[in-house]
Amino acid sequence: MSPLSVAVTYEPSQSGVVQFLKCAPEVAGENETGHINLFLKIKNTGAAFVKINKIEISVAGSATAAKAFTYGPNKELNLDPGQQINWVQPDDYVFDFPANMSLSLKFSAIGPNQPQVTTVTAPLAPHASPTPDGSYRFWAKVRDLRPGEFWQVHGFGHGQSNYAQLFAYDVGVGVESGTSHNNSLPNTQNTKNEDYRIWGKPIYSVADGTVTHFRNDFPTNDVPGQVDPEIEKFWKSVNDGGLGKDGNGNFFTITNTTGEETVLYAHMQIGSLNPKLTSIGAAVKKGDFLGLAGNSGASSNPHMHIHSNRANSNAKSWVDAPRPMPFRHAHAVAWTSLGSDASSAPWVKLNGRGVPTVDCAVWPSDAAVVDLKYVTLRHFAVNADGQVWIVKTDNKIRTTSDRLPGSGIFFDVDPKGSAKEVAVRGQKPYVIGMDDKIWEGLPTKWQVLSKSPTCRRVTIDGANGKVWVVALDNRILSFDPGPKTWTEHPGGGKAKDICVYNSIPYILGMDDRVYKSKGANGWGALPGQGKGKRIAVDAANGKLWVVGMDDGIWSSTGNGNWTEHPAKGKARDLFVHASLPYVIGTDDGLWRSVGAAGWQKMNIVEPA
Repeated sequence: MSPLSVAVTYEPSQSGVVQFLKCAPEVAGENETGHINLFLKIKNTGAAFVKINKIEISVAGSATAAKAFTYGPNKELNLDPGQQINWVQPDDYVFDFPANMSLSLKFSAIGPNQPQVTTVTAPLAPHASPTPDGSYRFWAKVRDLRPGEFWQVHGFGHGQSNYAQLFAYDVGVGVESGTSHNNSLPNTQNTKNEDYRIWGKPIYSVADGTVTHFRNDFPTNDVPGQVDPEIEKFWKSVNDGGLGKDGNGNFFTITNTTGEETVLYAHMQIGSLNPKLTSIGAAVKKGDFLGLAGNSGASSNPHMHIHSNRANSNAKSWVDAPRPMPFRHAHAVAWTSLGSDASSAPWVKLNGRGVPTVDCAVWPSDAAVVDLKYVTLRHFAVNADGQVWIVKTDNKIRTTSDRLPGSGIFFDVDPKGSAKEVAVRGQKPYVIGMDDKIWEGLPTKWQVLSKSPTCRRVTIDGANGKVWVVALDNRILSFDPGPKTWTEHPGGGKAKDICVYNSIPYILGMDDRVYKSKGANGWGALPGQGKGKRIAVDAANGKLWVVGMDDGIWSSTGNGNWTEHPAKGKARDLFVHASLPYVIGTDDGLWRSVGAAGWQKMNIVEPA
């Protein structure tokens, strides 16, 4: 019996080499594995009819047994002479690496009569993404996780029904629950989208590239556990060049800078896509905010779908030959090995490898995994590039490598020391120490300013770097960091709080009204009846903000009147960065304005 006359074309492949995903082990100390998912074109190259009822794949030299895919009667693969069919691997194949060997894939097509076997081999190599380091940045950041949360990713492919999605992931967010995970918030039943921990989580770009397609107006499936029938009818029938018909919901496809691969991010919240990127050809940088995880399109509950495929110029940029997705900037561990003390779990850095081929918890950082806790604030300040410095309610000083804007902050930098208030000039912090004097932060220590008065308030003049303070006796002084001299305000006066715009100080006087400096001529009360407990200024336009006597949040209209924030709210303190007010709420948390829609509490965390 002669062998079957077939030829095979492989995907994923590059330059004739079949590609697989090299995966990190599920716990530290174990071995890496290889993950193979194939899309093949099988062609009958002979003159006779070919019937295939079994396909086997294996890796030469690996201890892992071949994987067989058998087709029963009336389900065989039948090819007339010259006919070509597509074959999508029905299940994942994971293999152990043979030691110190060049890898090759062994493919066997087997007919009903066992001697009818055709075996071909092809070189096999781990896939490298077309990025400078050969892998993608993980799509999330620590600052967006609540205490106890991790990303939930199953390292096996998301499904074999669509060849472009052979290495796709449907991902969520969960907390440890025994040897598994729980993806819902406390005291919820997953009856609403908001019950899911992933709902509203920011998604970030995994690589530099350009936008090839997007959609931002797809309706939400409001009932988890089912796709809304009317929405399903819509996305199955819509004729919009394919943007809705595949069920992506609100999505981006972004083609890598080299033009070789396209990444799909699907099912995001309606209207949440980054407006700076919602144009074809928009430039995207690795780590750019894309949108918020949602439940749109062909989605039965909140999650994020991501996959990479060969780039194309078709109407559907997200459908083409699959590409594995190795990642960096993340740790992973099997949920079964996580335990209640996450920081001591056997985490593995991905380091340019795929997620382990089990159900995994993922920490989105190269930095060591830590247990998180919420931070409560006494005072805070923000420098020009969005770096936040805080004094906690226990007076400890913290800062962050994160930058505003963003819905969360991870305070991962501990400069040591304690304080009562903080101000920032460039990268240099100034604090009111526990002795009420002004200290400046040096690279390795804190140093008290010479002849510092004892103070109750501190702020920085962004125009010239002067440090302005309200002393404990309510005098108003400034410190010039050049000659290192203290000067009392030439017009004298006393105050309760101070801010500075374009070298002009504004104060809350002893009568709680707002005053503007007139230099040596003293202070002039602003017209109107504005009074406050704390004062801040928008460095972009000079607009004044106060925490009112009723703890409300008010801003000056510039004509002597004050208007309450459209969403009202209560606060203890406030700061304005990039024309956006941030406040410490009455719960000691940090809140940011979302205009008339209200105030959004930020996720403020630090190592436990």
